[in-house]
Amino acid sequence: MKLAVSLLAASTATAALAADPQTGGTLKIVGTADIDHFDPTSAALVTSNNFLRAVSRQLISYEASTDDDARLQPKGDLATEVPQPTNDGLTYTFILRDGVAWDAPDGSRPIVAADFERGMKRMCNPSLGSAGLTYFIDLIEGMRTFCDGFAKVEPTAAAMKDYIENNDISGIETPDDKTIVINLTETAGDFVYMLSLPTAAPAPVEVLDYMPDGPEYRDNFIASGPYTVETYVPDSTIKLTRNPAWTAESDPLRGGYVDNIDITFGIQPDAAIQQLQAGDADMTYDILIPPAILQMLTATGDDKLTTMSVGRTSFLWFNTLTDNNDGALRDLRIRQAVQYALDKAAIVQQMGGPMVAAPQNGIFGPGVLGFHEFDLYPSENAAGDPEKAKELLAEAGYPDGITLKMPFRNQNAEPAIAQTIQ
Repeated sequence: MKLAVSLLAASTATAALAADPQTGGTLKIVGTADIDHFDPTSAALVTSNNFLRAVSRQLISYEASTDDDARLQPKGDLATEVPQPTNDGLTYTFILRDGVAWDAPDGSRPIVAADFERGMKRMCNPSLGSAGLTYFIDLIEGMRTFCDGFAKVEPTAAAMKDYIENNDISGIETPDDKTIVINLTETAGDFVYMLSLPTAAPAPVEVLDYMPDGPEYRDNFIASGPYTVETYVPDSTIKLTRNPAWTAESDPLRGGYVDNIDITFGIQPDAAIQQLQAGDADMTYDILIPPAILQMLTATGDDKLTTMSVGRTSFLWFNTLTDNNDGALRDLRIRQAVQYALDKAAIVQQMGGPMVAAPQNGIFGPGVLGFHEFDLYPSENAAGDPEKAKELLAEAGYPDGITLKMPFRNQNAEPAIAQTIQ
């Protein structure tokens, strides 16, 4: 059971919108928190994926577009095209594009089929952790066996490298440098979509010399996207510069228009908006525009304010394993009572109003493939139904109510949202 509120991305630009893309210059981005992962295998947050979009590539990805239909269509990224499965839907064959390359320490080097298999193997590394592992581990033939073996490997860079380079996932075949054949245990209509996630990115052999996503990994980052990391100061700044190994001819999905991307961390929302309005910054990174400022920009009809559906949803997780309240959250009626007790419309207002948020009742939001409107716990104007909530609590044995604990981050509007929920 989830409370979900879908978000639309709102951004302000500090220059007049051009009819055609302009090349050159530096894109200045401000944010609050540092990037959690450089290593695409571990990436899961939207903010991490946005960073990785600039520096890494996958077999499949999407066109950067504000058109909902265009940006929901998977397209070949490193691969020449999205293949049709064979063998009754169990086999996918990908052909790598000409010109795709790593910005390797000794110069530009082609990305090859073995790099993809290496990236998939790294998902199994217990010292790394990957949000995509649970999807792939029983879907790709032999991946669980490979992962089980990895669990016995000494957690050192040398031992992990030896295991990865000398063992295979039986369901991934690389008959030559440009061909990847993946065999599944069952049909999966969403398989190509999952391959678009950074967790399924290929990996150059050099990354095996370092502990995954550690300081040495970050200091020796190897890019495949249009940009690479020039400098990184933890909790302060990242500067991206053009990747000399990348070519526009090999990448149909990324424009790579600017010369540099500067990301500055530690900026609070109000200060970030001031920088945007003063022209000292171009975009926000992990910051939601404060509701009061957003309403002011909306009211004044600022033509530099744009919104689009990004499919992001914010929701509550219920810990059904806890023994608090004698394990009450394992009772479906308790969780349903929470659904009815919450005023989702009030939460939308805390997020900035209907221009940037809307009550949502599932994990998929507008702008994500598979989204559709439904509401299992309806209430008038999404304001909740306290009487229904009380009825369900009484049925579950809590006629006087129940006290639940909810941690939250002190970031953006989350404290205000937590207070609204309370």
